[in-house]
Amino acid sequence: MADRAERQLTMTIRDKALPLSKVLEAQKYLVNILKEIDRKTASTHKTKVEWIVTSAKAGSYSVTVEGISKDGKTSEREIIKKIKKLESGLRDITTTGIRPTYFSDALLTNAQKLANLSTSEDSVSLLNSFGQINLDKKLARNIEKIIGGRHKSYGAVEGILNVIDLRDKPIFKLSDRLTLETIDCYFDRQILGQATQALERRVYVYGLIYSREDGKRVKVEVEEIKIFPIENELPDVDQIVGLWRSLDA
Repeated sequence: MADRAERQLTMTIRDKALPLSKVLEAQKYLVNILKEIDRKTASTHKTKVEWIVTSAKAGSYSVTVEGISKDGKTSEREIIKKIKKLESGLRDITTTGIRPTYFSDALLTNAQKLANLSTSEDSVSLLNSFGQINLDKKLARNIEKIIGGRHKSYGAVEGILNVIDLRDKPIFKLSDRLTLETIDCYFDRQILGQATQALERRVYVYGLIYSREDGKRVKVEVEEIKIFPIENELPDVDQIVGLWRSLDA
């Protein structure tokens, strides 16, 4: 039987005065990371492992979680492999800045958020039987290089405008109906009226597009929005034929 410690992972936050909100944030990011590595390493792309808390300590806050099979079909060895892949992948990002196999955008985003909780006065780390990984600003910067979109060019994208968020810098989400991909579109408040009118509509957006190395577009700084007509606003065949006839006359 595999060593139980190999199925465990301990997250530690060293902070002189640790606010509860920071603990809750860190726990949320860790849960999301573990779910993603579990899902991406499973042949069915479904989560197979339940992560249970085996200990938690105050002061420099630390929590230890242990992976157990959800359905009794996932072996201890498989769970250990998932933790190994997570540990080695995070190390590789720190040293090489290259996306590891099985590391989805969601996993990378949560790892970046967890690493960004580190400051000059406190730190976040993950510890298992294979060693300790410091989640620091270097890791966060390297993740940004992977998912942040370093290539910039002016152009247009089309999709369904389905979310508007004004809590910070105004942003709306543009979804492609074919690929189901979502692009973050940042805009000035002066075009908020247009964006609101376009909610749940198919739109054409022009602006500065940020793309990753693999060509995936990740965000747009919007300069112009055009709303496509809905189907019942489009001319029918007879109207189009009539238009051409009038032009020929």
